[in-house]
Amino acid sequence: MDVSAEFEQSKVHLNSFYYHFKNYIYQSLIKSSSGEALRSPPPHDVIVYQAMQMDATLYGMGISYDQKIEYSTHTYYVRAALNTLRGKLKNGENIPRMMPTNANLSLTQEIDHLKNSINLKLVDKARHLGTFEPDTSSYMMFDCQSSYHDHYKMYNYSLWIKAENLTNSYATNHLSYLKESAPYAGRQFKFGAEVSF
Repeated sequence: MDVSAEFEQSKVHLNSFYYHFKNYIYQSLIKSSSGEALRSPPPHDVIVYQAMQMDATLYGMGISYDQKIEYSTHTYYVRAALNTLRGKLKNGENIPRMMPTNANLSLTQEIDHLKNSINLKLVDKARHLGTFEPDTSSYMMFDCQSSYHDHYKMYNYSLWIKAENLTNSYATNHLSYLKESAPYAGRQFKFGAEVSF
């Protein structure tokens, strides 16, 4: 189901889904002789997976709200979104590495050639784990960005600067096979320039 309502300065979008898959292919952890998840030998020491097939059901929903605000020569865009997903195998177990419930809130400002934005992302902890699947904690990520776009003769150019994970939160991607050993980067600053013609 997909429903949208658009107004002059705003938009609401709601979608929900329910899918049944025959012989759904997924990656499952291998059980060792000790009953724990099998891991590769050092120095890598990562969990070993095998490809499996089983009937499965996936269902979830997402909702978003967009608002445009014009004030003097400034234009603002506000966006809020919430998404949730669940996956179950025929035997009743959870499908591993399903996206945890997450929310986004962003504000973008446009002034002539200048564009500024801030974004807050909230991700819940992994609550529905597959067999032997390691969990991941909830986290908050706060980013901001500023860019300037213009042209000179036949050249279009932009200058930008980004500040990511300003709160220096420890965060892991639950969908990643390397979530234990490769977390997201901490606080970082980036800048650059682009030219096109």
